[in-house]
Amino acid sequence: MIRWIAALVVALSLTAPAQAGVEEGLAALEKGDMETAVKEFRAAAAHGDAEAAYHMGALHEQGNGVKRSETEALKYYRQSAAAGDPNGQFGLGRFYHLGKGWLQKNPDEAVSLYTQAAEKGSIAAQYNLGMMFATGEGVAVAYGSNPDYVKAYKWFNIVQRGVETDEDRAKIQESIDDVKKHMTAGQLERAEKMVNDWWAEFGKKG
Repeated sequence: MIRWIAALVVALSLTAPAQAGVEEGLAALEKGDMETAVKEFRAAAAHGDAEAAYHMGALHEQGNGVKRSETEALKYYRQSAAAGDPNGQFGLGRFYHLGKGWLQKNPDEAVSLYTQAAEKGSIAAQYNLGMMFATGEGVAVAYGSNPDYVKAYKWFNIVQRGVETDEDRAKIQESIDDVKKHMTAGQLERAEKMVNDWWAEFGKKG
């Protein structure tokens, strides 16, 4: 059975430099000063900061320092994703994936958003793509929603190259081994090429 790596399915730290307001919010968050964190993130988000909008979405989803509200979380994730923030894209993709907020489950939209985030280095999005293709969630219904092990292998290998610890690499290897059992030699060769091609184009963006 394909293992779920909890550390990879939560949004990771943003890769872009924090802007004014966001820096103060992150510092307050680190100290546990939720009142200041919310104030700074909310103000920055109101001025169009995508990173701050992501953090407001996460706080509302968790009910951390603000009232728990998937509707509010969705609003902020949408704002962040629309501005091209990878964590916002991941957060919104996860809402489509799971049918959270007022959204219906929409695997196609989830794959699209996860892919955008993955191309910007989101390991969480890369992992979720691997899971969706391994289980068939990421495959259009017109094609029978059967697992696409080639794409699953691709994404799991991309994740493995991006994680930092031996423990995480070992865990993702279990998922790679699981999908390899269902693949022919030709499929493995094609998948390896897809991994190398993707890494050459997007690997430095993480």
